[in-house]
Amino acid sequence: LQSPIMVESRCVRNFVFCATIDFNRRMLRGKQEYMNRLVWIAFLFLLFFTVAFSLQNAEPIIIHFFGWRFEGSLVIVLLTALAMGVVLTVLASLPSQLKKRRLIGRQQKTIAELERKMAEYQAMAQSHEPQAQEMIIHTPEP
Repeated sequence: LQSPIMVESRCVRNFVFCATIDFNRRMLRGKQEYMNRLVWIAFLFLLFFTVAFSLQNAEPIIIHFFGWRFEGSLVIVLLTALAMGVVLTVLASLPSQLKKRRLIGRQQKTIAELERKMAEYQAMAQSHEPQAQEMIIHTPEP
């Protein structure tokens, strides 16, 4: 049989470990929600000022580009330039985002494998613990 002190200390250690992991997950989730809100607020702020600027600059303009000529309002030119900038930014950041996703996937597989091994080792240690207790009890003193 296991001593009550050993069982209690193992439960306390596992509880503290599990509670720490749970707390960290909740904190990360809270930070992520905060950052999502911040991104939305920044996006709406940028959208508001872009539309306000465009509406105040609606006069017609002519654009010449390598023999190509375009007549339109400044609003269309500005919004098109903004959209092209967003698309180019997304395309430029795509390779690094894909690389990060692959890295995260590999790390999650490694974590799952290590957690599985840890569970096996804990089960093995628990199955050998009663034998160790018997050895301690029956060891002759010098």
